[in-house]
Amino acid sequence: MSNLFRYLRTKLEGTRLQIKITSRTRKQLGASAGGKEGLAASLQELTQRSPLFKQIEEDVEKYGKTILELKAAINSFETKDMDELVKFQQDKDYILEDLTDESQVLAKFEDFPTKKLETIRAAAVPRCYLKQTP
Repeated sequence: MSNLFRYLRTKLEGTRLQIKITSRTRKQLGASAGGKEGLAASLQELTQRSPLFKQIEEDVEKYGKTILELKAAINSFETKDMDELVKFQQDKDYILEDLTDESQVLAKFEDFPTKKLETIRAAAVPRCYLKQTP
């Protein structure tokens, strides 16, 4: 198992450490371990066992309808009023705060406007800061 972990880490991170893979190790890893299929299958098995990824999948199912509505609202949102922008950002963050891992859950939805959401957040910060200072 440790050989498999080092092998996967080397493939993913491109570490400079060289791992000596013997024919015995190849048999343990499986015939296709040297190819992309073996790595993909290994990664899929690891993610299926991970409690974090299970929770992310549960969030996708549980909040799917809400996230699709949020996606439509973000795509259609346009304003020149900063107070309206701050309120919109706070409302949307309130919806997203219950997610286990926001970026991973939103990545499961095709064409989710992540950059626009981040831009709205970045634009709202100075306005909130200015309102707090006397």
